[in-house]
Amino acid sequence: MKRKEFIRYLSSEGCLLKREGGSHSVYINTTDKKTSSVQLIMRLTITW
Repeated sequence: MKRKEFIRYLSSEGCLLKREGGSHSVYINTTDKKTSSVQLIMRLTITW
């Protein structure tokens, strides 16, 4: 599952963005107060 799809799924289940870090975002479920961490994936292309 791609990050964008997972975030859409979390939102549909009642989760809100709690904070964003340098390498991940933290979402909290408003009904049971559990948190989920979503890692940011950065792709770096180097051309010589």
